[in-house]
Amino acid sequence: FGAYAAEPWHIAPRFYGTGETHVFQLHPMRALFPWRRAKDGSLNDFFQFSAHEGLGVGGSGHFALWLDTDLFEGTSAPCETFASPCLAHAPDFHVHCLELWHLV
Repeated sequence: FGAYAAEPWHIAPRFYGTGETHVFQLHPMRALFPWRRAKDGSLNDFFQFSAHEGLGVGGSGHFALWLDTDLFEGTSAPCETFASPCLAHAPDFHVHCLELWHLV
């Protein structure tokens, strides 16, 4: 599982990014979860968030994916921003392997 972040990561006091941000899951099935506008018509633009405590993708109550500042621990929960389920096998997980790509 993972995320595509549409903007470079940076510490910010609020969410940032664009609707190109999405999350995905590869197991137990392959699934892509693009941004979904809120049912009430509000923006629901909780794309990327980063602080000294860690970084997250998605919001509106729960991060679709959150990694702590050391990138050793993470959480995943159902997320309204992407209409995604918990992406991991359990809400709290230990990071065993991390892949980062920078596209130019």
